[in-house]
Amino acid sequence: MTEKLCMGCMRERYENEAFCGYCGYKHGDENSPRGLCAGTLLRERYLIGKVLGEGGFGITYIGFDQTLQKRVAVKEYFPSELVTRDTSTGAKTELSVLTGGSAEQYKKGLERFVKEAENLARFNSLSGIVSVKDFFYENNTA
Repeated sequence: MTEKLCMGCMRERYENEAFCGYCGYKHGDENSPRGLCAGTLLRERYLIGKVLGEGGFGITYIGFDQTLQKRVAVKEYFPSELVTRDTSTGAKTELSVLTGGSAEQYKKGLERFVKEAENLARFNSLSGIVSVKDFFYENNTA
């Protein structure tokens, strides 16, 4: 089923349509040069779609949880002043920390990012707080 999903909204689409009938996403569009490619699979579970937003320390994507068969948001730790995406393999997945004093700063920020996810996961039942269902490390980030 996932091969028939629109990478813009994660709804089922017809194979031959150039644009999604639900969201207008043009199939085959590239994500941000910093972001993961649409169609990337994380943890053999989460299908990555288009970039929803980028900030100074992260990138948020629409995703699809293949286990639960539902749309999700996936937030990736990506402090743009400290890292770059390794595009040498063509897969555009692995992050590389920039040279200089960035390694220690990146490591501390990554730890804070995961700690925040852990804390938010504890409060899933409270209204008004983003619910975190999962967090993990992959591609030298979280």
